[in-house]
Amino acid sequence: DSKRFCNLGGMMGSAGAGGAEVSPIDGIYFDELSKIRVLDTEKHGQTGALRDECKAFVEHIDQFQDTVGSLIELVLTASQSVETQKLKAIGSRNKLQSLAQRRQAEKEQIQAEINERQAQLERLRTEFDALGKLKHEQDTLIERLVTQT
Repeated sequence: DSKRFCNLGGMMGSAGAGGAEVSPIDGIYFDELSKIRVLDTEKHGQTGALRDECKAFVEHIDQFQDTVGSLIELVLTASQSVETQKLKAIGSRNKLQSLAQRRQAEKEQIQAEINERQAQLERLRTEFDALGKLKHEQDTLIERLVTQT
C-alpha cells in the first residue's frame, strides 16, 4: 500500500523483495499513485470519509435551517393572525362593556325620571286633595250663604 521515505534527502531506502515497506520517516508517505502524503493511506481515507460526513452534516443543517426558517415564518404569520383576532376581541369586549355601561346609565336616568314624576304625582295628588277640600269648604260656605239669605 503505502511506501515510506527512509530519509529527508530524497533518497529512498531499498525496497525488499515484493515491494516491501522501506524504513519510515515519521509523517511522510507515498500513496498508490506515488504521490507524497503527510498521512498514511488509511488515515487519508478516514479523513475523506470524515469530510464526506461533514458535508452531509452541513447539508442536513442547511435543510434544518430552511425548515426552521419556514416554521418561524409560519409561527410569525399565525402570531400576527392571533394578535389581530385578539385586538378584535378586545375591541368587541370594550364595545360590549361600553354598551352595558350606556344601558346602565340610561336605566338610571329613566329611574330618576320615574322617581321625579312619582314625586310630582304625589305633589299633584296632595294639591288635588287640598283643592278638593277647599272646594268642598267653599261649596259648603256658598250653600250656607245661599240658605241664610
